[in-house]
Amino acid sequence: MKKWTTRILAAVFCVFVLFLSVMTFVPNIREFGYAVLKRYTMYLPSGADLFDNVSARIASFEDSLGNVFYRKESFQQMNASMQYAIGKDMLFFGDSTMVKLRDGQLYELRSDENLSETVHDLVALNAYCEGKGIPMLFVYAHTSLYEDDILPVGAVDYNDAAADKALAILREGGVDVLDSREFLRDYELDEIIYATDFHWTVQAALAAARGAGEWLTANGVAVEMSRLADEAYREEIVENVFLGRLGQRIGPKNIAPEDFGLLIPEYESYIKVTHTEGKETESLEGAFYDSVMRADAAMERNAEGYSINCYGAYGPHAWESRYQADVESDGRVLVLKDSYGTPAAAFLATSVGELLATDQRKSQTSAQEYVDEYKPDAVVVFYCQDMLREQNYAFMDE
Repeated sequence: MKKWTTRILAAVFCVFVLFLSVMTFVPNIREFGYAVLKRYTMYLPSGADLFDNVSARIASFEDSLGNVFYRKESFQQMNASMQYAIGKDMLFFGDSTMVKLRDGQLYELRSDENLSETVHDLVALNAYCEGKGIPMLFVYAHTSLYEDDILPVGAVDYNDAAADKALAILREGGVDVLDSREFLRDYELDEIIYATDFHWTVQAALAAARGAGEWLTANGVAVEMSRLADEAYREEIVENVFLGRLGQRIGPKNIAPEDFGLLIPEYESYIKVTHTEGKETESLEGAFYDSVMRADAAMERNAEGYSINCYGAYGPHAWESRYQADVESDGRVLVLKDSYGTPAAAFLATSVGELLATDQRKSQTSAQEYVDEYKPDAVVVFYCQDMLREQNYAFMDE
C-alpha cells in the first residue's frame, strides 16, 4: 500500500511540474527567445570568450524564467503576506530582504556588493564621448537612509556600500557623477520614497532633472532652467490609489494603497513625443500633460480599487522616446535610463530643444551607436543601483 501511495504522489507531483512548465513556457516563448538571442549581451563581460557567451545566455534565460514563472507573484505574495501578518519587520526573498522602515515605508535591502560590467562599460562610454568632445554625466538614481535608527533591529544595509564602490569606479574613470544621496538629502524621506514601491518619487525625479539641467548649463548646453523649478509645477494628490511592487508582494489585505502625487506644469508648453517599442511606434504632441503625461490611464483603478501602474504617469519605459520641445534652447541631449529615469527624462525634455531617451536593456542599438547617430551635445545617464549590480532585476518587467 505504501509503495502505491508513493507512486501516486510522485505521479501527481510530475503532473504538477508539467503543468507549471507548460503554463510558464507556452505564453512566454517570445520572451525566452529574446532573452537568449538578444538580451544576453547585457550579461557579457568585456573580452568575452565562447564560455562567457554561453554563460550569459543561460543567465539571461534564468532571469526571464524567474520573472515570468507561472503564478510566481501569487506564491511570493503568500509568503510575504504570512510574514507580514505575524508582525515581522524583515521579510526574506532569497537574495534580498524587504524591511519596514520606522516611518512605515517598505524598503528592499540587497545582501551583496558585487558590481556588474555595466560600471566599467560606462567608464568606456565616457572615454568614447570625450574623444568626440561630448560631455557625459552619470546620475545615481536611488535613495539612501540617512538616520541610523530607521532600519529594524538586525537589518544590514549593503546598498550604500555597493553605491560607494560603483561611484568610486566611475569617478576614477573620469565620469562626472551626480549622487542622489547628496542632492536629495534635504528632503523628508516620505517625499522621495514611496511607501509601497522601490522607485524614487516624481518629486525626486524632478530634483534629478534639475541637477542634470544645472550640469548641462555648466557644460555649455542651453537649458531653460525655469521649467525645472519646483514652483513651475503644481501638485495634484490622488488619494489611496497606488500599490507599488513591494506592496504587491504583501497584498492589499495587509497593506493599504498609498497616495500618489502628480506634478503638473503651470507654464504653457508644447512638445512632440515619439515612443518606439520594437516595431511599434506611438506619436503625440501638445501640452506636456496631453503629450508626455498619461495620468488618467496610470491612475485607473482595478477591480480591487487601486492601480499598480501609477509610476507610468510620465510615459512608458520604452526602447526609445524622442522629445522635441517648443523652447528657445537648441540643446540636444541623449539620455540613457532605466525606469527611474523615465520621469526624470520627461521633465528634462521640457527644457531643451531635443532629447532622445533610450533604455539600453531593451534597445538593440548600443550606446556608442546612439552617440554616433544622434550626435548629442551631451549625454546623461540616469541609472538606479540595480543597473550597476551583478544580480540585477528582471529587465522586461519594467
